[in-house]
Amino acid sequence: MPNRFLKESITTSDTLPLVSMEAEVLFYRLIVKVDDFGRYHGEPHLILAQALSNRIAQVSQDDVEHWLSELAAAGLLRRYRSNGRPYIELATFTEHNSPRAAASRFPDPPADDNDCEQVQTVACNCSQTQADANRCEQPKADASKCSQGPTDANVREQPKANVSVFDKRIRSTESVRARAREVAADPEVTEKFTRFMQTYPKRADDGQAWEEWCVNVAVGASPDNMIKAAGHYAAMTRERKTMPRWIKNPATFLRESWHRFVDGIPENENDRSDPRGRDRPDDDGADDGESSPVPGYDATRKYLQAKMSG
Repeated sequence: MPNRFLKESITTSDTLPLVSMEAEVLFYRLIVKVDDFGRYHGEPHLILAQALSNRIAQVSQDDVEHWLSELAAAGLLRRYRSNGRPYIELATFTEHNSPRAAASRFPDPPADDNDCEQVQTVACNCSQTQADANRCEQPKADASKCSQGPTDANVREQPKANVSVFDKRIRSTESVRARAREVAADPEVTEKFTRFMQTYPKRADDGQAWEEWCVNVAVGASPDNMIKAAGHYAAMTRERKTMPRWIKNPATFLRESWHRFVDGIPENENDRSDPRGRDRPDDDGADDGESSPVPGYDATRKYLQAKMSG
């Protein structure tokens, strides 16, 4: 396998911060596994076995599927099918690595726009970032076949938020920020956030949690599902007698983990009550004890607006 090149500019990428750290690690693993054209198998079990072989005991196929969805939603890779089998293609791989092989070891992505498919994501991959637009963007005249994101009606029809909110963040950052500011002014959203914080097993960083809550709602996450997820997570921490310092801060939970707890406690969820577990404590210097009730939201709204306008 030829050497692969990473440029220093990757450390200031605007795209990588859109995905979780785990998805970013998978992205780097894929860089050294894809062929000279940036293509590779798309089956999660193959990626787990070949790109994450030293993590098989800690990572599930569902984890890999979830991270692939994040990367696709951020425009870092494209997922496609050929002869019924899934494949992936890193979006800008050939711009940074010159192909040495005469042909790819994997099938070419479909040239027909109608073949742009959703691979367990909410939004169509045709609305990925500009880096992938030349391969997948629908003509304006046919835009109805491949919308920029789920409509309000489609969001309401999703009772289970088992897909990461990152999948919906393919819309422009500014539009998400603008929508989050609108969400922050909705009294019902505020009331449900209060219920979430009352349900969640740890009180910390209320302002950051409020920001993540508003962004999640802005991109279509169900407040009721997030409250339900908080209840399941709280039940898990009680059942396992998890030490406070090992309980995720609410902002972290809303940003990375809530979707896994909507239907209950995941079977493969790491027991964070054991300090020998692979996760690090999520204290961030916060007080693990009880804090005052959730305050009024004038301050947190200002916090949200300041953060999002920066």
